[in-house]
Amino acid sequence: MIMLGFSKQEQRLLLFLLFAFLVGLVAKQIKNQQDKKPKLSWEERYSAFYQTFTEKSRAQEKANVFPETTAGQKSDLKKALIGRININAATGEQLQILPRIGPSMSQRIIQYRREHGPFTSIDAIKKVKGIGDKTFEKIKSQITID
Repeated sequence: MIMLGFSKQEQRLLLFLLFAFLVGLVAKQIKNQQDKKPKLSWEERYSAFYQTFTEKSRAQEKANVFPETTAGQKSDLKKALIGRININAATGEQLQILPRIGPSMSQRIIQYRREHGPFTSIDAIKKVKGIGDKTFEKIKSQITID
């Protein structure tokens, strides 16, 4: 390649500078495209989250996801949950929200998870000592393994 009498080293330097310039232009174009996207303020993000939370709460209320709870308990549950309780990840306090699950039963559930691994289905919770068919029927609509 002949470039107006430049040495090989100068030619390489010019090619490198040209390449760096082109990379810079591409990066600038990408940044400009990202800047065109609307950015939400924290108030807008909070508002969107609150609206989603409220819609999910209303949907749960209409579906009567928590049928055996009183109105006051249902209100407390809605504050604590957006959906069902994941029995593979819930803490002892979260498990105690469920009917018929107290401190000792929640500890048994957690201990069972530690010893046997995550539950593979919601029916598997019946393997925990003290959770039979009656308790399972009360909690099955409120738990998940997802």
